[in-house]
Amino acid sequence: MILFNFYKVKKNSAVDLAYQRIFQVFSSRTNCRKIDNNLSNEKYIVCSDMYQVILTFFINFGRPHIIFWVQGSSPHESYLKHKSYIKYMIIWILEYVALFLSNSHIYVSPYMKTFYQKKPFLNKKKNIVIPCFSDLKINKSVKRDQNNYCYIGGMSKWQNFDIIIKMMNIIVENNNEAKFSVATNDLAVCHAQLKELATAKLLKVTSVVSLSSKQEIENFLSAASFGFLIRDDIVVNNVASPIKLAEYLSCGVNVISTKGITSYKNLIEQAGYIVNDKNLDSIREIKFEANEEKALQVFQENFSSISISNSVNIFLKELGL
Repeated sequence: MILFNFYKVKKNSAVDLAYQRIFQVFSSRTNCRKIDNNLSNEKYIVCSDMYQVILTFFINFGRPHIIFWVQGSSPHESYLKHKSYIKYMIIWILEYVALFLSNSHIYVSPYMKTFYQKKPFLNKKKNIVIPCFSDLKINKSVKRDQNNYCYIGGMSKWQNFDIIIKMMNIIVENNNEAKFSVATNDLAVCHAQLKELATAKLLKVTSVVSLSSKQEIENFLSAASFGFLIRDDIVVNNVASPIKLAEYLSCGVNVISTKGITSYKNLIEQAGYIVNDKNLDSIREIKFEANEEKALQVFQENFSSISISNSVNIFLKELGL
């Protein structure tokens, strides 16, 4: 039996949804159960953050085999948010302790694994890479527009919607057939940024919608050929596995991204384009060609439940389960 500790995981948050997906994959391969506390008589327990790891270890006197789901670089995320080196160091120490006390690890990307295994004591601990994967499916009944460029997501600064607008200004300037489709729940911020940054030509071919259901999202993505995923080249993004990458690919959308998504740069190059966000004019040299088949292939081989299940099978065998 493997226990998944959901203690203090905010229901329906991005973390909760990702954790639920991991739980489902493990459950399809072995006996699993959810708990919402740090006390356990079972041998194996998955913890969703460093605080859970530390509490679980000391409350249970180090008896369970603790599997630490490392979601990102917590010290670097803290510094980005608070700009406090003291907080950075405190969280760095706590994370170090959690990595040391846990017995094995779930990483979200290959680069994250490389990043953390620079710590010598982690080299011999069993681990698995489980990227953020999508359960969205392409809707073949929706006609795909070969000139439809889309963005789906929020309007937080780190999502770089302002840069995406500037890229689209250049794209519509060079392609009279290009269209820009945006799906977001932050409608006011979206319209304000478009009004400030978009050219008149881009505004004429831009549509903005708010989506709520899974089917609406699948239809929206199935109608687009290209999807933006623009991230800064920093540690937080280098180790990340954006769910948006899997969602685009799952619906046959070719991804336009940056080298900031370090772990999956090679996959994006197979099913999309890596652009230079520091030199936007370089986009003029790219001939965007949609390839739905390649996007779906990359998804199936790397982000589908089947591919993840195969990795989980190997991991469970290494654990003796």
